[in-house]
Amino acid sequence: MIQLSELLHLNIFDRFNLIAGEEGLTKTISNVVILEYESIENNYNDFNKGDFVLTSLFFAKDHIDYIYDAFQHLMERDVSGIGVKTVYFKELPPACIRLAEERNIPVFLFSDVYMEDIVINVYDYIKSKQRYYYHEEKIQKLLNTSLTPPEVLSHAKELSTDLGANTATLYLLRKEPEGENQIFRTFNQLQYQRGKNPTLPPYFLAKYKKGFLLIYYYDKAPIYSQAEKALSYLLNSLYIDREQYYTGICDTYHPLDQLDLSIRKSIYSALTARFTGVPEMLSSALGLYHFLLPLTENKSAMEYYHTLMDKLNRHDTENHSDLTGTLRTLNKCNWDIKAASMEMFQHQNTIRYRLSKAKTLLNTPSDILFTQLINTLLFLEEWQFVI
Repeated sequence: MIQLSELLHLNIFDRFNLIAGEEGLTKTISNVVILEYESIENNYNDFNKGDFVLTSLFFAKDHIDYIYDAFQHLMERDVSGIGVKTVYFKELPPACIRLAEERNIPVFLFSDVYMEDIVINVYDYIKSKQRYYYHEEKIQKLLNTSLTPPEVLSHAKELSTDLGANTATLYLLRKEPEGENQIFRTFNQLQYQRGKNPTLPPYFLAKYKKGFLLIYYYDKAPIYSQAEKALSYLLNSLYIDREQYYTGICDTYHPLDQLDLSIRKSIYSALTARFTGVPEMLSSALGLYHFLLPLTENKSAMEYYHTLMDKLNRHDTENHSDLTGTLRTLNKCNWDIKAASMEMFQHQNTIRYRLSKAKTLLNTPSDILFTQLINTLLFLEEWQFVI
């Protein structure tokens, strides 16, 4: 769904001035329509909930009272907002402003912009957002449904009919979390860079969860024999600031009917990069994480994870302690109690006590098993960031 407030980030809305109904900016819009002659005919049947209405108030140029009547009719139809081009009226009657405030319907004044251009820009934005969610849904099905190779191939073609016979994938996970609208703006900026450079090798870009998926594909011999080099070349050509992301690369070429495997490897690699604090991770270097990552998709394993984490969190809540924070810090400090105490500004004995308490709560028989368990729990906790 698209909120009216999102449109204000489009360049064409720079000269829009909000004069009423600010609290309604969270309303969703589904259409942009122009009102000109309907008021003369007193027919508003073509206006619907979710419409953003544009008008010059031509119908009221000789009868200012018509404006209030039109606003009443439109708001009864539950439109999402009204934009008035200041051709005949530089300001609106106070009664109209009050009505908009009462109904929480945003009202804007604008000039020097063609209404037809506004309609085109908003439609393009809506279509882009629809594709944006459609592609994410298809990727979700690829990863979360048990599919045969022919079914994977079919789903891949639904993502894009241009995808070639072989692929390599890369996943970018933002280091600083972004809101959904900011992610979409970043996505559009990346798409814009693509349009500026038509000589780039073929690739497909999609938003997935809290990051971006880039699929490099080819039919014949790839530009680079190594997938890592091909994907790095694409990143540099798109002017992506790699310091802002954790990058996961599936550095093995896969046939298109294994696209789900390739995507999964790149996402797992990005998550491991974030967990280990390195800027970039290749799937070939995942090591033990090749075994840990599938646990995130195992219901039994995740139930056990939540059971253990609930024990720690419940103890912290009931006793105003910080077992979970201490374990995170110890893990970060490679289980060096002195380093953890300095990091947390706590006495070493306090760290030792919390460590002992956590071992008891989790009922682990040895120090080695305990550290392995905590490392696994913290890794699974990190996975929730992407989910």
